[in-house]
Amino acid sequence: MIRDFKIIVFVISSIIFSGYSLPKPIKQTKEVINGYTLPPKPDPKINNSTLLGIDSNDNGVRDDVERWIVKRFDNKAERSIALQIAKALQKVVLVTDEQSALEAMDETDRALDCRGYYFIKHTKDMNTYREAAIFRKNHKIFDSEFKDIQFNTHDRIKAYFSYNRNLSGKVLGGGGGILSSTKDKCDEDIDALEL
Repeated sequence: MIRDFKIIVFVISSIIFSGYSLPKPIKQTKEVINGYTLPPKPDPKINNSTLLGIDSNDNGVRDDVERWIVKRFDNKAERSIALQIAKALQKVVLVTDEQSALEAMDETDRALDCRGYYFIKHTKDMNTYREAAIFRKNHKIFDSEFKDIQFNTHDRIKAYFSYNRNLSGKVLGGGGGILSSTKDKCDEDIDALEL
């Protein structure tokens, strides 16, 4: 027994004095794009195994969606609006009844009204409808690619359909109109972001 103890002590001291050390955890470097620190890239298998996915910075936007938005939008105001839309759509997948559908719709309308304010602000002095249409086309914030990223699994698409079903047959106001598209609908001061 003493002999075994001496062997163990010898092996441990050999390891300690030989310079051997335990492997260090891999440090994930922070990715910063245009001054915005991205959340870590989530494991797709884990991220897509639930409706909400991974939101490591707890800002209400799934990490894979947030990373996509930050990489797509250089313009800080457009990025802010896109993040607001993504946050609202994240609530859409949680809809379980008519009341939660109406609440999610209010959030979505608010985000789209913010987008409307941004477009009105930039197109109000344009001379023709064509100029305004070109601006809108070149500055798309919420499009089919965005929806494909946001609702990228069968369960998330199913949740989106459930949201629509819960709103079916209701008379709804809908966002995006000129009168409702005001700066106060934005989560951030997008005018200040453009300075």
